[in-house]
Amino acid sequence: ASEAGEELCRRMGSRRRGGVTELAVRLERERMDRESLSAMLERSRGAFAAALLLCYGRQPGEIDREIAPFLAKNLTKVQIMSTIELLEKYHGQCNYNVSPGHVLGALAAELEGIL
Repeated sequence: ASEAGEELCRRMGSRRRGGVTELAVRLERERMDRESLSAMLERSRGAFAAALLLCYGRQPGEIDREIAPFLAKNLTKVQIMSTIELLEKYHGQCNYNVSPGHVLGALAAELEGIL
């Protein structure tokens, strides 16, 4: 889940259309479970939060030392903040009986809209 979270961050930071959707499709095919999805979303949210703090001069912690500068360099503050809000929203959906496939599909559609 941690690797998938970092991959989601890299795909968002690369700003390549369709990259997030490709990841979501792959994770759905691999049958990602709700707990792993929740952990992936939390890891991604943490990296985006570190990137936002970096935009305001605060250095990221060890875990985000590589990904936070990449995100801060390639995305606007508005894009970072919007992504954090979506990650929190869909992380909350994992607490309900929503299938991971539905969460991945909806998340991918909304994240692609941010790019």
